[in-house]
Amino acid sequence: STTTGHRVFAAMKGATDGGLDIPHNHKRFAGYDKEAKEFDAEAMKDRIFGAHVSEYMEKLMDEDNAKYQQLFADYIKEGVEPDGMEDLYTEVHAAIREDPSPAEKSEFEVEDR
Repeated sequence: STTTGHRVFAAMKGATDGGLDIPHNHKRFAGYDKEAKEFDAEAMKDRIFGAHVSEYMEKLMDEDNAKYQQLFADYIKEGVEPDGMEDLYTEVHAAIREDPSPAEKSEFEVEDR
């Protein structure tokens, strides 16, 4: 069964933010506290803008740099630092709003890991 904050609810949140009319209840979104029966919109915003990813990046940088290098190799290659995640997502959201049409697909080869 799905739990509060599950990624399926994040996808639904994105779809509703994008204009789709989907009946829903904010109690399933990240940021909802069942015990306090309150929704923390700031916690949801942090999730949307990758604060949890940023925190994990910083943790790995301090505790296991080799794993950080492995898991975030593409971020490192693109110069994305943990404190730049919110800016990255802000730019991505702006680009999507400017031109929501899908990008052209290019051929790619799957690498064995």
